[in-house]
Amino acid sequence: MQWHVDPAQRPAGQRGMVYERLARQNGLVGGAGARANNTELYVVPSFERITPEARAAVMRAAVENERLSLLAQDCAAPEPGKRPSGCDTVWDDLRRTELEREAATGHYGFEDLQRELEAVLAQVPQFDRLVVSGHHEGGYFRGELASVTREQWQTLFARIQRQAAAPFTLYALGCHTALPSVVRELFVPLLAHPRQTLIVGAEAYAPTRFEARNLSFMDEALTLQTTIHQHRADLRGFQQRLRRHRWPVALWLDGQYEAQDYAEAVPLPAAVAPDAAAMSQRD
Repeated sequence: MQWHVDPAQRPAGQRGMVYERLARQNGLVGGAGARANNTELYVVPSFERITPEARAAVMRAAVENERLSLLAQDCAAPEPGKRPSGCDTVWDDLRRTELEREAATGHYGFEDLQRELEAVLAQVPQFDRLVVSGHHEGGYFRGELASVTREQWQTLFARIQRQAAAPFTLYALGCHTALPSVVRELFVPLLAHPRQTLIVGAEAYAPTRFEARNLSFMDEALTLQTTIHQHRADLRGFQQRLRRHRWPVALWLDGQYEAQDYAEAVPLPAAVAPDAAAMSQRD
């Protein structure tokens, strides 16, 4: 799991799904806060806390863990007479690779994540977008570097929203991050600017991190971000345009939810008053 936080009041710059993509597109260098061309990008966990070398070790352990997970599935229900080699030790090997991954992160936990986010938020008054990438299920976010429970996510997101600019965009890059129930329960109640927040996520299983369509999707999503805010009446058209990247995108903006095969209202909190600027953009 990684958090990418961009400050507000800057010219819009293109951002990719992973930090390296973001850095290449903006001429940024690695670090907790990188800046160039009047844009800034903050990454949590930071490259100071988990170094590139440590991240490489984490990735090696994660890739091996994925291979062993597939092997464990084959071992659980082998074809008659075709039991794969390695079944006798696969569960021990899975545990070993998980311990290797945890050790490579320096046993990075929620307190570390919270501390780094606070350090970032102390540097810049407002942020105009947040990118959260990792695995997701039922409000639980997990990645190779960090993980948070549903309750921890709510704590962190509510804290970030205290410094959210308007307009604001949340990119929730993981499986089922933009199901109507997730948007309704996990995101909307915590928004500082509900009428001026765009939520971009997945209505189904999202592609794995290695697939090129992740990057092409995010390239266009970030390019269109300001335009979507300005022309919210065409939310359906933007959803269909982004879907061409074969990414299961769903969008939410100002109470309206658009997915591939349907649209519905995911209402704003009852206490939210009409916003003249947002309503004028919608009309």
